Amino acid sequence: MVLEHQIRVHNLITKANYEARQAVAMDVSMNQALGRDSGYRSESTQRRIQSAASSLADAILMRNESPLEQVVQGTSSFAETFAGQGPLDSQNRSLRQFDLQTRLFRHRLSYLIYTPEFQALPKEILVPLRAHLQETLRTDEYRAEREILEDTLPGWLSAS
Repeated sequence: MVLEHQIRVHNLITKANYEARQAVAMDVSMNQALGRDSGYRSESTQRRIQSAASSLADAILMRNESPLEQVVQGTSSFAETFAGQGPLDSQNRSLRQFDLQTRLFRHRLSYLIYTPEFQALPKEILVPLRAHLQETLRTDEYRAEREILEDTLPGWLSAS
């Protein structure tokens, strides 16, 4: 189940990266051909980027996650080893902690937010993605996730 989550999110990271770069490159070409300002972003480019950012935000926030129908138990030390890879916040919470009762992870913010691939996304994706995350994480329902993120990636959520 962890591998399925990783694959899905990494695929969306790759797609968002590609969509943003391709859309911006098309705008650069069109701007040059039409004599527009090089920083101009067409409506279609903005929609493509917004769509990719929204899909990735939904996956990072684990929206539409299927609830577990029964408790998941393993026979190895995978759960403890995986959860122990942190990072931990000041209250010893981690985005890697499992629930395994009603859903896979205890917190509904993916630990994949820490990956170099996610952190290296182009600003064209990161700006709307942060806006999606800020909007959701400011709610009481996501208070723990916001606190963990603010503790383990200080300033990331508010960066521009």
